[in-house]
Amino acid sequence: MGIKYLIAPVIGAVMAVSCSTGGAGNAASSAGHEVSAKAAVADSGQVGVAGQLPLPEVPAALRDPQARGAYIVEHFWDGMDFGNRDLSLDTAFMEQSFANFASLFEVSGDDAVRQGMLNLVERASADAEACAFLAYVAEKYLYDPNSPMLDERSYIRFAEALTGNAGVDAALKARPEWLLGVARKNRPGSRAADFGFIDRDGKRGTLHEWVRGSSSRVLIVFYDPDCDSCKGILQALASSERLASAIDCGELRVLAVYPGDDRELWSQSSQSFPAKWEVAIDSGRIDKEELYVFPAMPVLYLLENDVTVIVKDMDYRAVI
Repeated sequence: MGIKYLIAPVIGAVMAVSCSTGGAGNAASSAGHEVSAKAAVADSGQVGVAGQLPLPEVPAALRDPQARGAYIVEHFWDGMDFGNRDLSLDTAFMEQSFANFASLFEVSGDDAVRQGMLNLVERASADAEACAFLAYVAEKYLYDPNSPMLDERSYIRFAEALTGNAGVDAALKARPEWLLGVARKNRPGSRAADFGFIDRDGKRGTLHEWVRGSSSRVLIVFYDPDCDSCKGILQALASSERLASAIDCGELRVLAVYPGDDRELWSQSSQSFPAKWEVAIDSGRIDKEELYVFPAMPVLYLLENDVTVIVKDMDYRAVI
């Protein structure tokens, strides 16, 4: 089932605001009835096929799209009984509902997402099995690198809500707590963690030393020479005229780093990179101290010239 199908009714409920107060109320109501009609199918035993969680009815006084989105996010799960395992453990129902919920984050604001996550976890904590399944769905949608709805900041809000809830079992908190620590590393706006490296000429240096004194932004490319997906992406980066132009005019510097310890493997591949890239192998701290964590290689970071993180886990297509 496509993401567009999952989220279309929800976006419509937020954005459909007419010139009159009555029109705003009717728009929210009609969208709610559309979802409610599908949810009614759940009563006939077809929840996993067509059921959706009814949207909360937005007060007519809320006409601004962000305010409407915030209201729905904060009250999205009000109609959900997590004790009803026919719903709370139904994969199709929960994934569709969570996709609808997550589709509103961008238009609702961070405060609303935080409160919506707190409300969601509080309701789900009433049933341990349902809460565990919710944790799986949240990770799949918000933190899996292959998810089209990948959103690290929103996953942080979920993990904070779950790990901070006294009603959630400690064993269930273990993985979200670990992922929370990982997600908080090198967030945009923070200083990138420093690490040592050895370059192609055998010279030792550190990230912060290498950046110091330059007016250029920095693209760090963490890669694995033995990774098949890395090879295609690295080739696309190396052959990009746009990237080469940015390097030539001094707008950007590229540091390609292998965070492993196979010196022979790295040495064999290091000479194939463009001459104007700095190509290096980690001197041992990245993995040992978990300075950076890599869900899937390659991983790109864009840094300001003071090593402030601009983009974490950047899509390589934004560079080429």
